[in-house]
Amino acid sequence: MALITSWRHLPREARDTLFLLAVIAWTVLPHLPHLPLWCLLLSATVLVWRARLALLNAPLPGRWVLVGVLMLAAGLTFWSYRSLLGKEPGVTMAVALMALKTLELRAKRDAFVVFFLGFFLILTQFLFSQSLLVAGAMLVSVWGLLTALVLAHMPVGQPSLGQAARLSARTALLGAPIMVLLFVLFPRIGPLWGVPQDGQSKTGLSNSMKMGSVAEVAQDDSIALRIRFDGPAPPPETLYFRGPVLARFDGVEWKPLVPSFPPDMQPRLEWRPRGPALRYEMTLEPLRLSVLPLLEASNLAPVVEGLTITQGDDLQWKTGRPMFERVRFRAEAHTVFGHGPLRPVLGLQDYIDLPPGHNPRTLAWAAELRRDPRYAQASAGVLAGALLPAAWIFHAQRVRAMAQASMAALLADWDILIAPATPTPATPIGQDMLTMEGVTMPLRPSMGLYTQPISAIGLPVLTVPLQSAENSLPIGVQLIGRPWGEAALFRAARVLEQAGLCAAAVAPAFAASDAPAFAASDAPAFAR
Repeated sequence: MALITSWRHLPREARDTLFLLAVIAWTVLPHLPHLPLWCLLLSATVLVWRARLALLNAPLPGRWVLVGVLMLAAGLTFWSYRSLLGKEPGVTMAVALMALKTLELRAKRDAFVVFFLGFFLILTQFLFSQSLLVAGAMLVSVWGLLTALVLAHMPVGQPSLGQAARLSARTALLGAPIMVLLFVLFPRIGPLWGVPQDGQSKTGLSNSMKMGSVAEVAQDDSIALRIRFDGPAPPPETLYFRGPVLARFDGVEWKPLVPSFPPDMQPRLEWRPRGPALRYEMTLEPLRLSVLPLLEASNLAPVVEGLTITQGDDLQWKTGRPMFERVRFRAEAHTVFGHGPLRPVLGLQDYIDLPPGHNPRTLAWAAELRRDPRYAQASAGVLAGALLPAAWIFHAQRVRAMAQASMAALLADWDILIAPATPTPATPIGQDMLTMEGVTMPLRPSMGLYTQPISAIGLPVLTVPLQSAENSLPIGVQLIGRPWGEAALFRAARVLEQAGLCAAAVAPAFAASDAPAFAASDAPAFAR
């Protein structure tokens, strides 16, 4: 009651100014998550300063003070975003300008500038969120600004805030039908409602990630980059773009790693490319991060005008500043490569440490797993297998059992099956890539496409080279036998060798005279 009484006894100019400052604070409030800390502190300080001047009826600061604060705000905006253009820099400057403009409320025209800056800030809220909660808060802001506008047009007497609020509400209700009509009938074409050269990434990438962030990235189907290869496009499974590396986990969020070991104990890049380089041209949309998402991997920095690009030991390409403009450049990559230390390095501990006091069940489960003799000294691959869900393992075992039953039925009628061992003839030494039917893929995993399924179901296999009339290099052929039927496979291979079909040089460590003798009559029957 005392507060209401003191409010009513304030001079009209002080009362109207305090009311306008409260409306401005309410309008800026939803922008808190989008503004840098310095902007929030600057705006709050200016509004509190202006409120104190109004209560004390003190003179406003001089023009040079405002110019100094304005230059400071512009400099901090550029420091935060490396640009004064775009959505975030523009909104930040608008908030700072509106707060500073309250220190110039000397005439009615100054008040009108503040009013319309407030209406503009209301519109900018919907660039970040269009939820019902934000819409409701902005309706209150519109009502407050209209009330302040009505008070500014009532210069005579001491009109109450209630009277001005009722008049502004009635005016807004009269305009509501036209607003609804425009909302329903006016075509909201995308480019007309967007921000050109918006300084925001459309990839969803950020400098931190927590549970749910990946789902938000997946929901954004806007274009992040365009890439054009000099030759045929490689298979999609070989295209991996290295973005920000978030290796530090605080129990809730992943962030960039701050090494806890000295530089000489940290893992080094140790770049080991394999195969030919893949050259391409990339057009990258604006990106808020200081990381260039290049095709992995390369040790040659692309040339981008205005950017200093360096590579870290974690294969990240850092640009030194966020990119608020679209850039185009050429680069190259080795999609087959190796990197990192080949021996344990103490600095790798930073990548596997969990924060103390968090994830107690995970730590307890890991300790229990290591107490199991099977996993006490297990490699990362074995531990990864232990993490597979039981449903996956059950499904894999069921598929394996079905394959075993099919092969058992087939081998009931045939002693040995002959099938290709590799999809192509032998490749020259040093070749790392393989092209089949116009598709280029890594050589090593591709050469096991035909042998791995047979090994997975536990059948013995013996591979022999067969000379090809069309190629000087041999063709790999695998002999598939029944379980525990290795002896039959060796006899069949010996027959093929004696028939001159298998012509491969004998290894120096194994002389031909040391080979066991097999008679042709020892060969199994290939069919009943």
